[in-house]
Amino acid sequence: MTTSLVSVSDGWRLRFQTAEVRRFVVGYDLKLELELEDGRLLIRIGGPFDLSDDTGTRTLAVRDSDSIGHVFKLMGHTLTAMAVSADGSLDLRFGSGERILVPPDRRYEAWEAHAPGGLILVSKPGGGMTIFGTVVAEVE
Repeated sequence: MTTSLVSVSDGWRLRFQTAEVRRFVVGYDLKLELELEDGRLLIRIGGPFDLSDDTGTRTLAVRDSDSIGHVFKLMGHTLTAMAVSADGSLDLRFGSGERILVPPDRRYEAWEAHAPGGLILVSKPGGGMTIFGTVVAEVE
């Protein structure tokens, strides 16, 4: 299966076969690199985000070294779903039960994703999305 972005009633879904977390890079932002069947998915998170698991939900900030370490437990885990809302939110769900939710930021690009085939998704400052690449329409 080729990775593709599918339009749904409440936003978009990234359709892929498999996606495994392979690397994290922390600087002024958090980068997650995932290996897909047909390439790599790079997700850059620039602001605070929520990480949920069976113990609850915690808000993590990239520049808070005490909190950001919690995300590293996702190394090697499988991403099972990536949903993007029209308001610019990003929802990542993992097979192990964890979830990352990145809300839009009123002043900055909260996150962006680069997928195979030149597909780029960017959460716009103030909300909304900019998408570069082909979107496949799907009826739900």
